Amino acid sequence: MKVIVVKESGSFRKEDIKLLNDLGAKFYENISFEAIRELVTKEEKILAVQPAALEGRFESLPWIKLRKIRNLRALVLATTAFGWVDIKKLNSQGTIVCNCPGKATDSVAEGGFLSLLTLLRKIPLLVQNNFKHSVRPAIGSRVEGMKVGIVGLGKIGKRFAEICEKNGCRIYYWNRTKKRTNYTFMELPELFSHCDCIYLSFATNPYLSGFISNRLVDRMKKTSLIISCIDNLVFDKGYIIDKVKKGALGGFAYEEEGVVHPARGNIWAVPNSYYYNTKDTFENESRIFTETIISVVDGKPINRVDC
Repeated sequence: MKVIVVKESGSFRKEDIKLLNDLGAKFYENISFEAIRELVTKEEKILAVQPAALEGRFESLPWIKLRKIRNLRALVLATTAFGWVDIKKLNSQGTIVCNCPGKATDSVAEGGFLSLLTLLRKIPLLVQNNFKHSVRPAIGSRVEGMKVGIVGLGKIGKRFAEICEKNGCRIYYWNRTKKRTNYTFMELPELFSHCDCIYLSFATNPYLSGFISNRLVDRMKKTSLIISCIDNLVFDKGYIIDKVKKGALGGFAYEEEGVVHPARGNIWAVPNSYYYNTKDTFENESRIFTETIISVVDGKPINRVDC
């Protein structure tokens, strides 16, 4: 089985490079999808990819391209997110899909809490005012006593909840299935109305486009905050930004693909690498990514997202 790895060579641990070399893996980085010759050969293959190492990044792997790969046994992603991959269509041609779960749980949750503090202390407004003497609109607030609502109580959502709770917040949540937890479950309309901050941390896919509707956003208090560490397809980014600018919402933190163009107001737009970009994340990614590739080669695939 041919193993094709598309990932920055400097992002691997030395021991993982050795393991992949032992498999005879072919390495690429900073390359276009079309330039990978092995994708069109007849032999069975694994495509193990970090989208950031491909020209076009996440947009470089649409179904119209993936369908052209001959005899693809598995697509192994070096990401936790996988919503941008059409898993059903890949499965229909016999391809399994794996990811790197848990590689950045602590880093993403800590980054989310930093975004919460950033909005509470109105750092975007201070930056826009060139850090001049504080004016009334830029007076900050404390985190203690906040009612924090988490949409998606998975690994990241749970860790974010723990950090907030340790800092004096009251935690509420919504999840597709109720969790065994001391946190209070609320349906989405009630959660958005009740909480001072909404944290979005659920797995996305194309079918969830618009899941966080404008109607839900309109239920929020004008001082409330939205913090997102997920794909922007689930909400109307422009609508939320406009509400913040008009003073109808307290603040908004979100990830931006490509060049970040900060908006005016209490809006914290960060590169999509901001939340996970730590040494710990990349060491975990290298290990989990390599273990997953080896498991597919051995016929015992781990970390599948399609079953």
